[in-house]
Amino acid sequence: WMTSPFFAASDMLLDAAAAVCRNRPRVHFGRMVTGEQFVENGMHAEINRKFAPLSVDMETGSIAQVCYAYCLPFLSVRTITDTEAQAGVEVFESHCEQAAIISKDIVLEELRALGTSP
Repeated sequence: WMTSPFFAASDMLLDAAAAVCRNRPRVHFGRMVTGEQFVENGMHAEINRKFAPLSVDMETGSIAQVCYAYCLPFLSVRTITDTEAQAGVEVFESHCEQAAIISKDIVLEELRALGTSP
């Protein structure tokens, strides 16, 4: 029922995020891959070959699908807590609180920029 296998981010939300993140270091805009299972050893190469994503997660697709179904603008703000080289519960837990703060700050700044009072 979809015309594309991708959920596109809203141009309006992307523009606002770009303005908010202009002076933030290490902020990237691009494609994410999302699915219903953990990415395990050996899966990274195939995902990278097919999609060349900046990140992989298990949550964003469901949010994007609901926004698509209800014709709502969509944008995902993700803070990366682990990488292929540094993965596992310990890595996630050591970065989780700071990652949440960074994402929260970006979202609140974007809402202010859009004229929405958080």
